[in-house]
Amino acid sequence: MGANIDPIYTRVGDIQFATLAAGANNTADGTSGTKAFVFTADATNGGFVREIRCKPAPGTTTTVTAVRVWLNNGSSDTVAANNILLGDFTMPAFTASAAAASVDIVYALNMALPPGYRIFVTTAQTATGTLHFSCIGGKY
Repeated sequence: MGANIDPIYTRVGDIQFATLAAGANNTADGTSGTKAFVFTADATNGGFVREIRCKPAPGTTTTVTAVRVWLNNGSSDTVAANNILLGDFTMPAFTASAAAASVDIVYALNMALPPGYRIFVTTAQTATGTLHFSCIGGKY
């Protein structure tokens, strides 16, 4: 049986966001290329991330791309040992339209992060597009 038997709750909501313009990043370790940091856990108590939401920027036409979600231990993101790939998803192509809503992708994480840990995203997109990312979570 674990030492902590009490549930843990966040003390305040924490919503962080970033924009990522087209730029291929096909590195196997997340150490270089275009990236966007979407969440940084509280430096003292850590944080919780429920989900990452991804959506094309308003009025933007995008091409299909793989979005990769990375975890960084709070140290330099240019060192491979500090990053791990959490997962990825496909963001479909979207043609800007005043009459049609763009697609929303919700990538569930539901994970507690130690103090200072960060989450960043990269895309394999090379042609067009800007994506908005929002990260929904809380601070401990």
